[in-house]
Order: sequence, then C-alpha cells, then structure tokens
Amino acid sequence: MDNDFFRKVRKRDEQAFIDMMKVYKPAIYYTALTYFKNSDQATEAVQEVTFRAYKNIHKVKKEVAIRAWLTKITINYCLDEIKKRNRFVHSDQPVEFIQTSEDPTTSLFITEAIQTLSPKYQTVVILKYQQDMTLTDIATSLNLPLGTVKTYLNRALKELRGFAEKGGLIPDDY
Repeated sequence: MDNDFFRKVRKRDEQAFIDMMKVYKPAIYYTALTYFKNSDQATEAVQEVTFRAYKNIHKVKKEVAIRAWLTKITINYCLDEIKKRNRFVHSDQPVEFIQTSEDPTTSLFITEAIQTLSPKYQTVVILKYQQDMTLTDIATSLNLPLGTVKTYLNRALKELRGFAEKGGLIPDDY
C-alpha cells in the first residue's frame, strides 16, 4: 500500500477502503473461522470487523500497522462473541478447516491438534504458522509484550509435541 492510498483509506474513501479490505478479508475470515469453527459465524465476523474498521480507520497512524490492527479487532470480536453466547465452540457438525498441506489428512490432524491448546496458545500458533505473522506483529495485535508471545509460542509447541508423542491424533489413524 502506498502513502496516497493509505491517506485515502484513513479519510474513509469508500473505494480505497473496499480495495484494502479485499486484501485482508481472507486473513480476517480464517482467524474468525479458527475461533468459531463455523463458516457462517466467520462470515458474520468479517462483516462486523469491516464495519468496525471503517468506523475507526482514522485512528491508524501507520500503514504497516493495519494488518495487526485488523487482527486485533477480529480476535476481540470473536472472544466477545464467545463470551456473550456463553458457550464453548463445540458442535455436532464436523470441524471446518483450511488446507495446510497437500494431504487433507495432515491438515485435519493439525487443525484438531491445535484445538487441544488453550485459546491464548491457539491464537499465537494460528497467527504465526497459518497466517505467517511475525512475532512482533502478533504482540502488537494481541497487545502483549513480545516476550509473552514468545513464551506462549514455546509452550504451545511443547504441548503439541507432547500431544503427538502421547499418541494423540496420528494422521495414519484416519
């Protein structure tokens, strides 16, 4: 995004904002999908995040902060909705997942393994490995110190290793 485009977005130029959201929509959708495990709720989250972003875009000071800012809005929205609905994100419907490898079995294994983590660890793992965010961007998005993000990631990876070593979901079992 160049400086002129960023200025247009900050001044709420509708077309510039729409163009910007086209770029970030897949990341917002996938982040919401990891929380809700339901495409309809993830789509609703994209709509709400788009509204909130349009309403507050003037507050973003630097164009490099937009992705982190949108991620933060998405995570906050998802956590608020989960709290509001006072429920866990368990369902009788099959879990929806995003293809993370050529082998769909491996993708399902990874999705289910990540779901065994606590929400704070899930968020860090998803943002780091499935959305390719830097640790600095994750810290900014979650409003956490960088050291805390590193600790969460380290603990999450240990838990995932332990899960695999204990014979958790082994892809060959599918």
